[in-house]
Amino acid sequence: MADRWTHDPETEGFMVAIQDGVIKTKNYIKYIIKDDTMQEDRCRMCGKTGETIQHLISSCESLVAGEYKARHDSVAKVVHMAIIKNWNIKT
Repeated sequence: MADRWTHDPETEGFMVAIQDGVIKTKNYIKYIIKDDTMQEDRCRMCGKTGETIQHLISSCESLVAGEYKARHDSVAKVVHMAIIKNWNIKT
Protein backbone atom coordinates (compact mmCIF):
# COMPACT_ATOMS: atom_id res chain seq x y z
CA MET A 1 0.00 0.00 0.00
CA ALA A 2 1.35 3.43 -0.92
CA ASP A 3 2.17 5.96 1.77
CA ARG A 4 -0.77 8.34 2.12
CA TRP A 5 1.57 11.34 1.84
CA THR A 6 2.96 10.39 -1.55
CA HIS A 7 1.40 11.94 -4.60
CA ASP A 8 1.56 11.40 -8.29
CA PRO A 9 3.59 13.58 -10.68
CA GLU A 10 0.44 15.27 -11.99
CA THR A 11 -0.50 16.46 -8.50
CA GLU A 12 3.04 17.65 -7.85
CA GLY A 13 3.05 19.56 -11.14
CA PHE A 14 -0.25 21.20 -10.25
CA MET A 15 1.08 22.26 -6.83
CA VAL A 16 4.20 23.77 -8.42
CA ALA A 17 2.04 25.63 -10.96
CA ILE A 18 -0.03 27.09 -8.11
CA GLN A 19 3.14 28.15 -6.27
CA ASP A 20 4.49 29.77 -9.43
CA GLY A 21 1.17 31.51 -10.09
CA VAL A 22 0.70 30.03 -13.55
CA ILE A 23 -2.79 28.55 -13.24
CA LYS A 24 -5.06 29.73 -16.05
CA THR A 25 -7.36 31.95 -14.04
CA LYS A 26 -9.14 34.78 -15.84
CA ASN A 27 -6.72 37.25 -14.24
CA TYR A 28 -3.73 35.25 -15.53
CA ILE A 29 -5.16 35.06 -19.05
CA LYS A 30 -5.99 38.76 -19.20
CA TYR A 31 -2.94 40.32 -17.52
CA ILE A 32 -0.08 37.81 -17.83
CA ILE A 33 -0.81 36.15 -21.17
CA LYS A 34 -2.37 39.44 -22.34
CA ASP A 35 -5.12 37.70 -24.27
CA ASP A 36 -7.20 40.50 -25.82
CA THR A 37 -10.23 38.22 -26.10
CA MET A 38 -10.50 38.14 -22.29
CA GLN A 39 -12.53 41.29 -21.71
CA GLU A 40 -13.49 40.66 -18.07
CA ASP A 41 -11.43 39.05 -15.32
CA ARG A 42 -14.16 38.81 -12.67
CA CYS A 43 -14.42 35.49 -10.86
CA ARG A 44 -16.64 33.04 -12.72
CA MET A 45 -17.95 31.74 -9.37
CA CYS A 46 -18.96 34.93 -7.52
CA GLY A 47 -18.50 37.60 -10.21
CA LYS A 48 -17.37 40.15 -7.63
CA THR A 49 -13.61 40.53 -7.99
CA GLY A 50 -10.68 39.47 -10.15
CA GLU A 51 -10.27 35.71 -10.51
CA THR A 52 -6.81 35.12 -9.04
CA ILE A 53 -5.39 32.02 -7.37
CA GLN A 54 -5.49 33.82 -4.01
CA HIS A 55 -9.14 34.72 -4.48
CA LEU A 56 -10.13 31.17 -5.42
CA ILE A 57 -8.17 29.59 -2.57
CA SER A 58 -9.35 31.81 0.25
CA SER A 59 -11.85 34.56 -0.40
CA CYS A 60 -14.49 33.62 -2.98
CA GLU A 61 -17.89 33.97 -1.29
CA SER A 62 -19.36 31.27 -3.53
CA LEU A 63 -16.89 28.68 -2.25
CA VAL A 64 -17.12 29.41 1.49
CA ALA A 65 -20.00 27.11 2.48
CA GLY A 66 -18.96 24.13 0.36
CA GLU A 67 -15.38 23.92 -0.84
CA TYR A 68 -13.59 25.79 1.97
CA LYS A 69 -15.53 23.93 4.66
CA ALA A 70 -14.77 20.56 3.03
CA ARG A 71 -11.06 21.46 2.84
CA HIS A 72 -11.10 22.58 6.49
CA ASP A 73 -12.86 19.40 7.63
CA SER A 74 -10.40 17.19 5.72
CA VAL A 75 -7.43 18.85 7.40
CA ALA A 76 -9.15 18.66 10.80
CA LYS A 77 -9.63 14.89 10.38
CA VAL A 78 -5.91 14.39 9.70
CA VAL A 79 -4.94 16.52 12.72
CA HIS A 80 -7.49 14.70 14.91
CA MET A 81 -6.15 11.28 13.93
CA ALA A 82 -2.54 12.40 14.46
CA ILE A 83 -3.37 13.58 17.98
CA ILE A 84 -5.14 10.30 18.78
CA LYS A 85 -2.20 8.30 17.45
CA ASN A 86 0.46 10.47 19.13
CA TRP A 87 -1.20 10.34 22.55
CA ASN A 88 -2.39 6.70 22.25
CA ILE A 89 -5.96 7.75 22.93
CA LYS A 90 -8.47 4.91 22.85
CA THR A 91 -11.60 5.67 20.90
